[in-house]
Amino acid sequence: MLCEGGVGSTNPDIALLGIIVSFAVQAFVSLVLSLFAWLLHRQEQLDDTLAEKKRLVHRLLADISDIQTVNGIALLVAALMQVKTLDLYHFHIVYDTVNLT
Repeated sequence: MLCEGGVGSTNPDIALLGIIVSFAVQAFVSLVLSLFAWLLHRQEQLDDTLAEKKRLVHRLLADISDIQTVNGIALLVAALMQVKTLDLYHFHIVYDTVNLT
């Protein structure tokens, strides 16, 4: 039995492995930093070293959040530029990926 129908074409602007992995890595790093910030927040007395770590973690979280927002907007713009030719599968990938941000 030979399958005649194609499975569709790939869209490197939307579903390239590097794009999806970069969003997943950014979400994971944000989660780890958030947990670390929560643990630092639970410390009752902060010495200078822990206070500096807390400031650094909050600064990193803010920067990663900004990067995720810009990447999400870029992915949405790429999807909207191809709105007439993009299939439902790739719209779903865009939706799931942007929800990671």
